[in-house]
Amino acid sequence: MPLKKPRLEQSPRRILTAHAGLALIGEAIAASRLDQAVKSMGSYRGTDHGQVLSTYLGLLTLGKSDFEAAEGVRKDPFFLSCMGLKRGLSAARLRQRMDASAMDIDFIIKWNPRQASAADWLAHADGLEASKVKWEAPREGKRIATFSVNETRSWQGQEYTFRRVMRVVERTIDRKGQALVFPDLEVEGWWTSLELSDDDIIALYRGHATCEHFHSEFKTDMDLERLPSGKFDTNTLVMAAGTFVYNVLRWIGLQGLIGDDSPVRHPAKRRRIRTVFQELISLPAQLVHHARQVWLRFGAHCLAHRRRGYPWLRPRESPPNVAWKGSNFMDKRLQVP
Repeated sequence: MPLKKPRLEQSPRRILTAHAGLALIGEAIAASRLDQAVKSMGSYRGTDHGQVLSTYLGLLTLGKSDFEAAEGVRKDPFFLSCMGLKRGLSAARLRQRMDASAMDIDFIIKWNPRQASAADWLAHADGLEASKVKWEAPREGKRIATFSVNETRSWQGQEYTFRRVMRVVERTIDRKGQALVFPDLEVEGWWTSLELSDDDIIALYRGHATCEHFHSEFKTDMDLERLPSGKFDTNTLVMAAGTFVYNVLRWIGLQGLIGDDSPVRHPAKRRRIRTVFQELISLPAQLVHHARQVWLRFGAHCLAHRRRGYPWLRPRESPPNVAWKGSNFMDKRLQVP
């Protein structure tokens, strides 16, 4: 039997949402007391910083990192209620407030030696005073020099002084004990604004390898492969917000997708962020106002709701909460004192 061509219309009263899991995100953000942490920063033209940050956190939860995505949710009553927002922000205002709220950041960037001569840097290290260079000899025939240099660069008519940590390695005997005819020289450098010791700077940079496993989820699942702003400080604030949302989504995944009543999937100790989006966030529901409460009415074929029983979220005075028919999942695992 051929499928009948459906007719399209827009309901004038019925409110639907494709992301019922935003209620979980709102409760998790409220439990983190993020609003109290940013309350001390004050407000700007009637909108406090917590409203701006909550708006962007909600967008990241939906997998949207562009500021223009705010136009699609600024008049969504369910989004505003879950995120605890008094009113929605436009894309232009969100971008301006994020740029204004961004603060100066510290950095560690690997230096590209290009045509730099390792022999010249070794001679430079040999000529330094003992207090300005650290020499190490981990084995016979190998010595390492670690020191810092300051360089001045000009940009747009202004001069800036930067610190670069340098490490020069000289090998006259290889690891097998074979003497080399010509010494093997290696030079590395790291630009930084931190005032830590040279060894701490190098250790911090090498520690970024522990985060490589999670970078793919940041780039693909959370749409942070291309950062939305042209300012480094704002993009740093975006990455900090992305880290917060990532931890919230991962916590929700550990609580709701690992266990006997979780959706049928292969056994795992944790789920990808994309799985959390599919199973807990991107759930369609109807928003119903009844008996001074706001309800999410799921469809008859929502297997997750029938199998698990979606959580009953605790009511709050402000903003109005959303009640879910089901178990007391959040009451047990997300108590807000």
